[in-house]
Amino acid sequence: ALMLDGESRKGFLRELVTNRTVYVVVTALIASILMICLFFTVIGETQPFEDLVEGSSVAETESSAELSLQSSAYDQSTAASSAEMYSTVEESSVESYTDESSDLFSSFTEDNQTKSESFMFVHITDVHGWVAGHKHQESYNADMGDFASLMEHLLVQDKTVMLIDSGDIIEGTGISDVPEIHGEKLFPIMQKIPGFAALTIGNHDIGRANSVELMERDFIPFYNSGNKDSHGRYLTTNSLKDDGELLGNSYSVRVTAQGNKVLFLGFLYNFEYYANNTEVLPINSAIEEEWFQQAMQESDVDLIVVTAHVDPQSSYLDEIYNSIREHHSDTSLIIFSGHRHILYYKQLDENAHTIESGRYFEHIGLVEFNFEDGTMKEFSHEWINASLSAFHELSEKQEDNFLTDLGREVKDMISNAMNDLHLSDVLGCSPLEYKTSASFFDEDSLYRFYLDSVLPTVVDQGATEATGFFLCNSATLRYNLYSGEVTRNDVYTVNPFKDLFYYLPSLTGEQIHSLIGEMSRK
Repeated sequence: ALMLDGESRKGFLRELVTNRTVYVVVTALIASILMICLFFTVIGETQPFEDLVEGSSVAETESSAELSLQSSAYDQSTAASSAEMYSTVEESSVESYTDESSDLFSSFTEDNQTKSESFMFVHITDVHGWVAGHKHQESYNADMGDFASLMEHLLVQDKTVMLIDSGDIIEGTGISDVPEIHGEKLFPIMQKIPGFAALTIGNHDIGRANSVELMERDFIPFYNSGNKDSHGRYLTTNSLKDDGELLGNSYSVRVTAQGNKVLFLGFLYNFEYYANNTEVLPINSAIEEEWFQQAMQESDVDLIVVTAHVDPQSSYLDEIYNSIREHHSDTSLIIFSGHRHILYYKQLDENAHTIESGRYFEHIGLVEFNFEDGTMKEFSHEWINASLSAFHELSEKQEDNFLTDLGREVKDMISNAMNDLHLSDVLGCSPLEYKTSASFFDEDSLYRFYLDSVLPTVVDQGATEATGFFLCNSATLRYNLYSGEVTRNDVYTVNPFKDLFYYLPSLTGEQIHSLIGEMSRK
């Protein structure tokens, strides 16, 4: 037909219409010819056909090199776009946001949705300012620049990857706590990390008024309204401002690229010592509030994700779990917990799990599963060290192609902060490693060293000959003091708080005994 003139072609086509068998055969032949023509057209634009077979290995090598180069040059805007592997359906009752930053979901409709999906959740909690790595511990030698690189590599994998933080970002190192406003140097570093799907507030984050003001002004809006990639990701279901408004969003709802609807919530345990410009509602009160009930009324939810600064073995977590199960009896549920500084996992029921992932950026938690028919199948969890070797293995990269441009930028921010705050200045030397976990009477007990050497010098100063009796919180000293040179940052990692000492020089033994009894009762 292609080679006939006009009238002959018309006659030929009329014959085809009257003979269906010939029509089917010839139509197939025509389609085949067109496909071959298209094939040669594409090959002609990209690579000569005669070179296609002989050059196949070269083409694969060049493609791999190009992919590696692209990964290394992966910029922050691309990272943010890839990080949001979901579109916003409905945000909280406080404010509503619509995701227009990505085309990943523009073609999704109810008719073409595919509910099967591979998920990877990356979990960090209780970072407490440890963005510069652990110079004294090789097993935790990665910093936040390396973590930013890791997240970029994970976000381009063929799965839905979401990063979760469970609170207490500040208070624990010099970068966090040397500035008068804790977090002033730290928050901009954390904001560079791509992939966050949900964050919540911890007791340290909400404990200082000026830090809360900074978070309200800059940090929380960055995740909730501050840029085009925001989706109401900072969630404070029971943490409020002093005017009764929520600090963050009460909840958020998003739909993944494969059509699965995810509900996100964020809780803090019943913390009583919050800053005077905030309020923490008891969990059993928060679950009665309108915004929580509104979240529970969301229809067709496939997966519920809670980030909670809550001891996973406490009754607070039970309250959260039970309140959700009252409305969603068998919906897939994961509670990412924090606060205890432990590695912990428990299966709550056939389709619910909780996990806590340690402290101080020593470990990251990984949760993976295939989501099919509303259930989490082949569910697995593990923790990996925050080390370069573990990050290289997880990202399937080598030392020479792991660090991205964003990772270098974050490393520069960390280095500049360390220099600005003089955190590498050497203050002295320690003859041995003093440990918080050592028995009190051991030579290397940090608490014994604190009692025998620090307190008499700083507090008592030899003013009395009476027997000293000291009371402190069991987490007063936060980290080991390592042998060798001691820097300013080392001192802050041991005790980052500006503690006040209440000195009573003339108590009797009877009074102290009574005081201990009263404290025990409380």
